[in-house]
Amino acid sequence: MKQMALITYHQITVDPQVADNVIELYKSLDNSRGGLYGTWHSRRMQSNAYPWFSSTFAEVQQAVGHLEIVQWWFNCGAPGDEHRWHSHSPYKWAGVLYIQMPPLAGAIEFKRQAEFHTHTPEAGDFLLFSGGLAHRVHKNLSQDFRITAAFNFVEKSTHAG
Repeated sequence: MKQMALITYHQITVDPQVADNVIELYKSLDNSRGGLYGTWHSRRMQSNAYPWFSSTFAEVQQAVGHLEIVQWWFNCGAPGDEHRWHSHSPYKWAGVLYIQMPPLAGAIEFKRQAEFHTHTPEAGDFLLFSGGLAHRVHKNLSQDFRITAAFNFVEKSTHAG
């Protein structure tokens, strides 16, 4: 695990079938594409509904042991797509897992006041960062999909319910 500013990097094992299954979702579901963010995203979920994503989802949960996933979704960035500046406020933490990342598919850029950090991810990279940290994804200049899973987190409750 390496760190840069407010961002923590992890490596997650992604089953090769996940990318194919996400593309099938992209083709079969009437979900959001374009709009505010500029890429296709699946419906937001609170738990994992896809058996083919179970082991990867569990590895993300393990990587963020002190946090609870409260919302997550898939993103598909087609050639030419970009993801505009945004943050994940009001969530304390956010994360992105790179499932398929062809060369030239677009770096992620973070902005905190006048400080900028750009990272060119690879498949299996998982970035955990402050939910209030502004970020964007550069234009996908490849001929294939950039596929990610995005997450919003809160601190796990420290008291028994």
